[in-house]
Amino acid sequence: MSDEVLKACCSHAQHTQFVSVKEIAARMGIENKWVLYKWLKDSRLPLSKIIEFERACGCALVTEHLAEQHGCVLTALPNLLPIKPIDVLLLHGEVNQGLTRLIQALRNEPEEAGSQEVIDGLNRSIKLLVQVRANLMSGGSYDAN
Repeated sequence: MSDEVLKACCSHAQHTQFVSVKEIAARMGIENKWVLYKWLKDSRLPLSKIIEFERACGCALVTEHLAEQHGCVLTALPNLLPIKPIDVLLLHGEVNQGLTRLIQALRNEPEEAGSQEVIDGLNRSIKLLVQVRANLMSGGSYDAN
């Protein structure tokens, strides 16, 4: 596992929740903070501790990284709020931006079509589409206002 991902999780916790690595370890139920420091240094966080670590940090960067390594795109479960026309317009805009980046890359610099910027744009589009679909399939309603 990439040590950058583990460091990014810790950084997120430090900047959004103002907690130290010691506090992250305590939230994980680890009495000795040096155990967590060793895992972070060696990039060897035990599989059984990933969820606890992500919950303690307030982000799922490790899970997202692992999914990405397997060619998967993760998305959060929808909030089941009514879908409004503005939501559909925002979805349209995001999908349009993602596809426009891809088309521009294919036309101008085909070797850049697989760039991280293009991939990130497509991933954002896919996630939004999946969220809207899941929302509608699980009983989310449409609000015409």
